[in-house]
Amino acid sequence: MTIAARNRLIKLGMAFSCLLSAASITIFILLCISPGASDGYGEIRFLQFPDFFLFDRNFYAAAGGILALVVLGTITCFKMFFLFEKTPSVEITFFSAGIISVSLESLRMLIPLCHLWQTQPFFIYIISRIIFFSRMFFVLTILAGAIFSFEKKIQQSGTALFFLAFLSFLAARLLPVNYSDPTSLFFLVPGYMTILIFLSMFLCITTVISFIIQGISKNDRKYYKTAMGAAFMLAGWTFLCLCDNWIFLGAGVIFLIAGTGQYLRSLHTYYMWQ
Repeated sequence: MTIAARNRLIKLGMAFSCLLSAASITIFILLCISPGASDGYGEIRFLQFPDFFLFDRNFYAAAGGILALVVLGTITCFKMFFLFEKTPSVEITFFSAGIISVSLESLRMLIPLCHLWQTQPFFIYIISRIIFFSRMFFVLTILAGAIFSFEKKIQQSGTALFFLAFLSFLAARLLPVNYSDPTSLFFLVPGYMTILIFLSMFLCITTVISFIIQGISKNDRKYYKTAMGAAFMLAGWTFLCLCDNWIFLGAGVIFLIAGTGQYLRSLHTYYMWQ
């Protein structure tokens, strides 16, 4: 993929993310001012938390987590474009596609807005699979950026992105979902939850280790900062993906902003001196 093609992808992502961000902000406001918006809010939680009021499930914290993911993704698209418009970076090529997919999280907000738990369970099924695709694709693109950066072969990134999208689609299509009562995260509980958690952790840890190995092999400390940024960014993304309480919302926003900023700055500094 050429720089021009990558920039077109980023511009398309900026337009797509802006549209979904505007929609998400509008929906969030409607949820806040609608008296019955939280009726039927899910009691099923994906994780168990300590008995502390800030860890209690909260409808507005869950909606705020979705809004934070989408809006921060849009801001990242703009920052990424202005930093790397003329810079050939294989990591950014993959990251640009991954961050665009994060905007799909906004579809979860349609479930409480339209009360889909009671009226249209089929649409919840579709939205849940789209969310699975988005999350799998995001993690795989960050990992692929770390792996492909060893050789800096930006020309092969287009084919690799297509393969990652197909792999994510296949995983989302085949992954079983458990039809259940409303959940605290506005989508269906996936099957093999324990396996998915360990797989996601493995992919995230492998990404961070890949950047560390690059720093060691190239004797370049900038990649250590990239590894640190990726670790914080993925931690923040995970907190917000699982956000149904105020602690996760605050931690997710802080980690995502700090990690993404570090990730982009370290890569920009590295390529600026190449």
